[in-house]
Amino acid sequence: DKRAMVVWPEHSAHVAALLKMRCDVSGAEYALFWRTDTAGLVVGGGYVSPAHRARSIAEGLLGTFAEESIAVELKLGGGSAVARAYKSREPIYIEDVAGCDYFVRRDMAKKHGIRSICFARGPQGGVIEFGSRAVTWDCAARNTALPETEIATGLHAGAAYTIFWKVQGAEFQIVADYILPEWANALKLERGDDETYVSRSKGVKFFKSSASWWRR
Repeated sequence: DKRAMVVWPEHSAHVAALLKMRCDVSGAEYALFWRTDTAGLVVGGGYVSPAHRARSIAEGLLGTFAEESIAVELKLGGGSAVARAYKSREPIYIEDVAGCDYFVRRDMAKKHGIRSICFARGPQGGVIEFGSRAVTWDCAARNTALPETEIATGLHAGAAYTIFWKVQGAEFQIVADYILPEWANALKLERGDDETYVSRSKGVKFFKSSASWWRR
C-alpha cells in the first residue's frame, strides 16, 4: 500500500509537536510546516489526523492533501497564500479555497475535500498551514493560541512529551498533546500495548479552583 510509504521531510520534535497540537485544538484535518530553501518555499514537515487519513482511505484516495503537497515548491516572492503569509507575518484565512484564485493548490484541495485553510507564523521564520473539510469552521477553535515557547523549551531540554491543559467551563482539561514517537515505541515494546502517561492522562480533569491543581 503506497499510502504507508509517505515520509515527511526531517523536522524537529518542536515542529512535529506544533503541527499535531494545532490539529488537536483547531479540529484541522492536517497541518504543514513551510520553510525556505534554495527552491523557495517547501514543505518541511507535516501531520495528518487519523480520522482524516481513515476517511481518505475509505474514499479510495491515494494519500492525503498534505502528503500530496510535499512535492510542491512555491516562489518566495510569488503571490501564493503561503508566500503572502511568509512575507506579511500575518495570519491568513481562506474560507473557500475552491473559489480563491491565488490559492494555487485549489484543485488538489477540492479532490481531497479540503474547504478552508489557515496560514500563520511558524517557527524558524516559516509558515504553519492547517486546513479543514468542515463547511463551517469554528473561529475560536482555529484561533486558539498554543504555548509555543513553553513547548519548544521543554522539548529542546529533553522532554519526552508535552500536554496542553486549557480551562473548559469550570475545569482544566487536556486539549492537545504530543509524545515523542521513539518514546511511545519504546513503551510499546516494554508494555505490549499503546498506553502511555499521556493517553492515561486524557481522562483526568481538575476544577480550576482546586488547590490540588496548583500543586501538580
